[in-house]
Amino acid sequence: AEGEQTEPFRIGSPFAVRLIFPLSMAAEQRVRVVASHVEAAADVAPRKICVVTGGSSGIGAAVCAEFAANGYEVVCVARRPCPLASAKSVLADLSSVDTAQASAEEVAQFLGEQAQVCLVHCASSYPSDAAQTPDVLGLHRALQLNVVAPSVLTARLLR
Repeated sequence: AEGEQTEPFRIGSPFAVRLIFPLSMAAEQRVRVVASHVEAAADVAPRKICVVTGGSSGIGAAVCAEFAANGYEVVCVARRPCPLASAKSVLADLSSVDTAQASAEEVAQFLGEQAQVCLVHCASSYPSDAAQTPDVLGLHRALQLNVVAPSVLTARLLR
């Protein structure tokens, strides 16, 4: 898709793909792009797992459903359980560094050694703010949730 950037990286012997979407891309189009990457990687490993942050609602829930429909085990890392009955829910508030690290360890233990892992970060936050009255705590939470937590989870799963 136009404006899409992809960067492949390896997790153990199988691989995963990190997708970066432009803000202007519609949610349905994002899900279709993710689905096309799922289909392209379908035969790499015997155990296929998709880890989705923010998979309890919105785009994250749609991504969980799409991967499950394509034969993946789904692990949802979110504050609330995933609505998909077959998904493993790891309950975590990723706006906390300690919780992000603990959830990364829990996910890593579940994955084991021989699995194809797709990691999709859908959890995000951005407070409404104005230059005159910035929401400093909200901006800190957004930085943690949008940058730090995905980095912690990705780094842990790359080991």
